[in-house]
Amino acid sequence: MTCHAYQANNTAKTVLTDGSYSDTSQAVGYAIGQGQDGWVVTVGGAGGTYVWTNGLVIGANNPITIQGASPTSRPTIIFNTTVIAGIYSGSANVVTTIKDFIFNVGANKPSTGLVSIGGSGVCFRVTNCKFLNASQANFGMTVGSINSAATPGPFGLVDHCQFYFPGGPVYNYIQARANGNVTGYPWTQPMSWGTINSVVVENCAFSQPSAAPISGLVEADGGARLTIRYNTITNIPESTHGLNSGAHLSTLQVECYENQWMLNDTNNTMSYVYLQRGGTGVIWSNTISTTSSWNMSSVCQFWVEAASSQWQVEWFPRQLIYPADYPATQQIGQGVVNGAQGLVPIYAWGNNFPGTYWGSFILGMNTDAPFIQQGRDIYTNSPMPGYTALVYPHPLVASGGTSPGSFPTNPPTNGAIIPPTDLQAHPPSGQ
Repeated sequence: MTCHAYQANNTAKTVLTDGSYSDTSQAVGYAIGQGQDGWVVTVGGAGGTYVWTNGLVIGANNPITIQGASPTSRPTIIFNTTVIAGIYSGSANVVTTIKDFIFNVGANKPSTGLVSIGGSGVCFRVTNCKFLNASQANFGMTVGSINSAATPGPFGLVDHCQFYFPGGPVYNYIQARANGNVTGYPWTQPMSWGTINSVVVENCAFSQPSAAPISGLVEADGGARLTIRYNTITNIPESTHGLNSGAHLSTLQVECYENQWMLNDTNNTMSYVYLQRGGTGVIWSNTISTTSSWNMSSVCQFWVEAASSQWQVEWFPRQLIYPADYPATQQIGQGVVNGAQGLVPIYAWGNNFPGTYWGSFILGMNTDAPFIQQGRDIYTNSPMPGYTALVYPHPLVASGGTSPGSFPTNPPTNGAIIPPTDLQAHPPSGQ
């Protein structure tokens, strides 16, 4: 008989754990084993610190919540382990909620992410969590993986979280991929503008005091779909991969809007704040304020690496030539039309960007420039016709994470920025 410290209340569908890995793992297994919706596992005590030397795996078939003991005095989980993920959640079309924690690492770090998400459909919410470091692979969170599963997702929500990585070569704060990226499945599914069928990052704060040249806010490849909105961001650019640049499919769809960037690091070597290397997107009502030079040749850059004299040799067997090879596979301005790749231009509008040497937009890095043309592949001062944003806040906020819920047919129009009121674009106090 296995001993445990957790306390279960079957009537209330709650389990309280002592905060240790062993007890929490057993408690999660107990709650999942009940086969009921709505179980809540509360970990540790308010303000406690717990060192885990193994990774917690959550594979629920019903909606479940794993939460720290207090939303205001969150317990800290220190992952002192080299397993793939400190917490791994994988479920199909039911929502696992992870909330009210501070995550950090010890002498050892998980190999891939502090929190990693798998599964299909809308299957996760991570909320009110603070990430204070990265994994061995320099990821804070990962969503999706390399696989051949012909299922949508994983989709879900990261909201009201804070990511503060104290310098160093951080590669991705969040990394996202879609299922089926080995077989090309994501690039056969319809566009999902303004819906919950996306990895939504909402009302979060990202901050890095010593910005590393290769950092990325929400990096993605493998057919990922992203919605990045209402975040405050300090010294970190947003960038996504194109075909093969991450050894996977291009990112498919990006919605980036109503974010506030602050640039105050004079040591940063990034020449952009937003970089997209494939697929399509909408970029609107973002604001950038700066007290530094940041070496920005332009704010937004768009590349087709297979046609670039600089990047082609690294990833592709031959350099693509315009117009014979237009459109390049999964290039800028391409999306899914009737189940196959087709023209779905990028649209940008209403952004408040600072002046730079080359202006706000660079289309192509060199020989790839003809592949990205105004009025065809991209429109840099025009709303996307027929586009409507996802209702704010995300439906998982209203439902408490129990289900995706539904949202109005006429959500708010794409108006002025509504800044979040509970975030900070600087290191958290006491850290």
